[in-house]
Amino acid sequence: MMKKIDRRKFLKVMGAAGVACAMTALTGCGGGGAGGSAPAPDGSTPLSYLKPLNGKVDWSNKEPKDPFGNTYANGVNYVVCSTGYGITGGERLESLIFFHSAEYSIDKKYKKLTMKLNPHEGMEEDASAWVNIYGDGKLIKTSPTIVQKTKETVEFEVDITDVEYLKVEVGAKYIGGEVILWDVKLWP
Repeated sequence: MMKKIDRRKFLKVMGAAGVACAMTALTGCGGGGAGGSAPAPDGSTPLSYLKPLNGKVDWSNKEPKDPFGNTYANGVNYVVCSTGYGITGGERLESLIFFHSAEYSIDKKYKKLTMKLNPHEGMEEDASAWVNIYGDGKLIKTSPTIVQKTKETVEFEVDITDVEYLKVEVGAKYIGGEVILWDVKLWP
């Protein structure tokens, strides 16, 4: 038996729900973060909804702005990966550095991983960065290399069919290799 609700109570409840939906759309906060699992309206699951098994990702850690003044906070998530700076013996460190890595248990639930890549405004002129994707400990695919002068967004897609453990590793050459990963999604 359904209970009748008066019009005023109905509008009050719908108004609160509408405000919550509007705030979600405006802020880009769709219930993401560790522990969430609800798919987005497009059927994807933002990687930021999953808690890493190993490693850590500080989603929304700093403004995702590129060297050309564009900002990339309009995706479902973003993270700026940075090597930071260091001097050894008075000289700049010039070696291959892996600086950001996280592994997720995805239990063969997804077929595809997609993300967008851009240089961060802190990317130095001679630095570069890229993303390696591993499935069950094996390298599946490496993204194109991102440099300071990469103007167009690089759309990176990886087939992860039958992968139980997914590892996302960001690498850089030289200190100052800062890259933005955004709109990072898993697809069924």
